Amino acid sequence: MMKKLIVFSMVAVATIVMSACGNKQGTNDYVYASSTDTTAFDKHSQEYISQRIDTIYSYKNDSLCCSLSFLKLDSEAQELSEKDGTIYRDFDHWVMGQDIDPEWRYELDQVNSISDSAATVTLTIHNYADQKVILDLVFERDDWYVDNFHSFYEGSDYDEDGNTIPDTDGIKELDERAEILKYIDKQQ
Repeated sequence: MMKKLIVFSMVAVATIVMSACGNKQGTNDYVYASSTDTTAFDKHSQEYISQRIDTIYSYKNDSLCCSLSFLKLDSEAQELSEKDGTIYRDFDHWVMGQDIDPEWRYELDQVNSISDSAATVTLTIHNYADQKVILDLVFERDDWYVDNFHSFYEGSDYDEDGNTIPDTDGIKELDERAEILKYIDKQQ
């Protein structure tokens, strides 16, 4: 009888110790699919949008991460580009360049102005140098998608012949949606 009591006590103590210790992070090591209830998440919170940006930048893929209207505009511009042999975009808007730095990274600086259907986020993307980027997000298909990229660079403006326009030095904004629309209008 005493042996049974000692064994039972040891099992009870071991169970209590194991459940108290966990994985030292206060989270489970696994989650059952049936226990994930997406309605519990506030998809309009800064925390959720921050996580969504992490997901988006893990893919860096237009078809998975951009809004339907952005994809439609982009597709139209690509078709026109292929038709007449011109290039309408010569850089990757996800990495902000043509080449990618082996030390490429991004940092989410701020989640701004969240409404039911739109939000903006400010990022710093490091691709050989730091560059400020603002993403316009739209809420569609039950999640947030990139609807526009605003990047900022230091430089001058150029005329249609590629000549520098005097006294136009400074910080410039590249509004990608506006540039796509401008390209489509010019090609039609």
